[in-house]
Amino acid sequence: MAAKDMVDRITGWMEDTAEMQTESMLELGDAIRDELGSESSEQFIGTVKPALEQLYTVFETTREALTGGVAIITGEGGPETMPGGEGDVPAEDPAMEPVDDGTGEPGAEAPVDDEFGASEPATGGEEVADREKRESVERSRRLGNILSSEATSKKKS
Repeated sequence: MAAKDMVDRITGWMEDTAEMQTESMLELGDAIRDELGSESSEQFIGTVKPALEQLYTVFETTREALTGGVAIITGEGGPETMPGGEGDVPAEDPAMEPVDDGTGEPGAEAPVDDEFGASEPATGGEEVADREKRESVERSRRLGNILSSEATSKKKS
């Protein structure tokens, strides 16, 4: 199916980009250092490395979207409706009308007691609220960082 081929091509580009971030970047950095000096090599790596990381992130997002699209056409999944979205509550629902609390102010609502005794929502903590990245992505980035730090420490020696 052509849609799955699109996902496969993006995946291939992701693999190529990851390889550029690790092996190719080290080899190219070494070659530039040998030919033009360590300052030029560091400037090159400092410019290209963030660009490759950004490219990889864009590929990740694109691949997730394409995978979701493939899931829709293969019947493996589909768009989920969010609560409160269109179609959840009819337009003429009387429960959505303003409540008269006796104060005479139009649209004033009666105070609502917390029947569950819940505490105030948390303001955040140590954990990151978004999804965790796949292990292979983190592993690839860690490997790239380790290899680039080793190359930097070898240059200083």
